[in-house]
This record gives sequence, structure tokens and C-alpha cells, in this order.
Amino acid sequence: MDKVLVIPHVPKLDVRVRSHEIAKRMTHRYEVFYLHWTEALGQGLPPLQRRWKQLRSELGQAAGICRGFTAPDGPVQYVTAPTLYRPPMRRLGYNRRGVAKLCRRLGIRKVLNASASLYLTGGLEGIATVYDLVDDHASIASPRSKPVVERVMDHEIRRSADVITISHALEDLIRERYGRDAKYVPNGVDLTEMEAVEPSRVADVRRRLNLDGKFVIGCIGNHGSWSGLKLLTDAFTLVRERMPDAVLLIVGPGEDADRHRHLADDRILFTGPVPPSEVSAYFHAIDVGTLPFDLLPFTENALPIKVLEYGGARRFTLATPLKELQRLALPGVLFVPPDPAAWAQALADVRQRAWQDEWRDAYAKFTWQNVADLAADALDGAET
Repeated sequence: MDKVLVIPHVPKLDVRVRSHEIAKRMTHRYEVFYLHWTEALGQGLPPLQRRWKQLRSELGQAAGICRGFTAPDGPVQYVTAPTLYRPPMRRLGYNRRGVAKLCRRLGIRKVLNASASLYLTGGLEGIATVYDLVDDHASIASPRSKPVVERVMDHEIRRSADVITISHALEDLIRERYGRDAKYVPNGVDLTEMEAVEPSRVADVRRRLNLDGKFVIGCIGNHGSWSGLKLLTDAFTLVRERMPDAVLLIVGPGEDADRHRHLADDRILFTGPVPPSEVSAYFHAIDVGTLPFDLLPFTENALPIKVLEYGGARRFTLATPLKELQRLALPGVLFVPPDPAAWAQALADVRQRAWQDEWRDAYAKFTWQNVADLAADALDGAET
């Protein structure tokens, strides 16, 4: 069985990440190794203590030691490589050599790389790379990090054996910006897991959060700066008197959730992070899902996993009119302009709509197993 190294765009294992979902489902075709590193250590500590903790971690990782990491159970093998974080440009060569050394030691000949800022693998001797562009990373990079991100994207797209990407919009971007065709490999949903959620688990979530008898408006995911929670909370403020049984439930971590946490009361609830193994019950505990993303190049080109998961749980999605979502035209996804009054009206109107059983077929095309098989097909055809 061939060996494959999967490099995610972020090392998180406490939220659902595309690379991890693919890696877990390729083990019947490959011996799969998953690269892990740590970041954002010391949250909640005073600034000096946090910086010292981060510095010690960075020094350890530069030497190839990744501390504070517990690997999940399963057939995927979790590995680390010497990883440098600074200076920005110099780290790319250092990390490239570290990955090459890791691959030689383990006998890995193929890499599925989704990194946008740390790891260059395209063109490594004896290794075939498939680059997975999971977002238009350069469009939201800070001025300081943007040159590195642009360099990584340019290098990997031009020098990898093949390129896959999550959306038709990103296919177009790759063709226009780099003059190269990419394969469409969308994000996914575990329909089997979503449909097997026991009612008792859903009842437990609703009971713990005091949601019994309430109409629950859900926003589930990782809430980055683009997530649009201001639009959603402003809309809820307009509609809460018209819908006295309505509750807004915001599930998951992220800076936008932290920014709006001061609004929490008995009808606006923030759960913080929820383990991936438990989050499916939360999708069933809500009555309607929301995706109030800001309209940016980054979000316009995206296929957010949560939209597929709302559909997998047979929940309508209210979404801002993102280009890729409009192109897909998934049943049950209702587009609302980014205006609080329009969203308030849509939240009131959606209660009168009924989910249709035949819509399941549209979401069945997006199972993680199908996604992993497409990624594995690209790896099968990749040559050095």
C-alpha cells in the first residue's frame, strides 16, 4: 500500500477540517500520515507568559518536537516535522527540508498539501504533490503575511503534479491567475453520521441549553472575522419581539464569536467549541441554520462545510448571496441580502417552509467518502 502525507491548512483537531476528514477516509487506499503542529498556545495567559509559552513551543517545533499533542484513535498516523515560524520567508526553505526528510524517513512518495503559509512540497525530488486549495487565502491575509501566502500558493499551484480545489469559483481563479486547470473536489458532509443522531442526544442538547419549546436559530462553525455575526445579531434584535419563542444559538469558536459574546443573554447563547464527535447533535437541535458571511472574495469563492451539514440535518440555510453557493443552487439554501431587516423577515418567513425528502439526493453527492475518493484519484494519477 502506498504512503501519503496529508498536510492541512490548519492543525486543528477540535473542529471539523477538510484535510482531516479526507485523511480518515483514504486509509483503505493508502497508508496515511497526517502532519500536525501546534499554534496559538497560551490563550488566556498574560501577554508576557503567553509569548514565552509560544516561543518555547516554536523552538521545540523547530527542532522537530511537537508538545501538547494527543493523537486521535484510528488508522491515520499522526506525525510532526521540524517547523520554523519566523522569519517568514526563511521558514519556507527550512520547513521544506523538514518535510522532505520526514518523507524519506517514512518512505512517503505522495503528498496532499493544503498549506498556505508554512510548507512548500511541490517539486520535491521523488515526491508527487497534489495541492489542495481550500480557500483564496491571499485575499484575507494580513499585509505582513500576504507575501508569504502568495509565494506558497504560486509555488504549489505551478509546481505540484496536480491541483484540486473546493469550488468552481476557485477553479476559475486558478485558471485566470495561474493559467492552470484544477480538479473540482468539493467539501463534504458525513450523511451517515448526521442521519444516525439519536433523538436522546438532541433532547439532551436542548435540555442543557434550555431550548425546549423554543424556535432555535443556529449559527454553527468556526467564526472568523468574515462570519457576519453582526448582521445576524442585528437581525435577531429586530425579530425577537415578533418571535417571542425564538433563540439565537451560536456554536463554535472564533474571533467573531468572541467579539459578540457581550451580547449573550437568555435568548442569545454562545456555546464555544464543541468536539467534532458531538456537533452533529447541535445541527439537529436547531430549527434553521444561518450563514451570514460578509461578501468578500474569500467568502464568495468558498463552499462552507456548515451549509452541507445543515442540509444533512434537514435544516434550511439562510445565507448571504455568495457566488459559489448561488452557482450550486442547493435545495433548502435561501439567499437573503446583507440587510438586518431583510434577514429579520426571512427568519420569520422560514418557519412556514417545510423540508422536502427528495432534497437529500442533492446532498448525497457531497459525502466525505466521495470527496476522499476524488482526492485519492488525483493522488493516484500524480507523478513526480
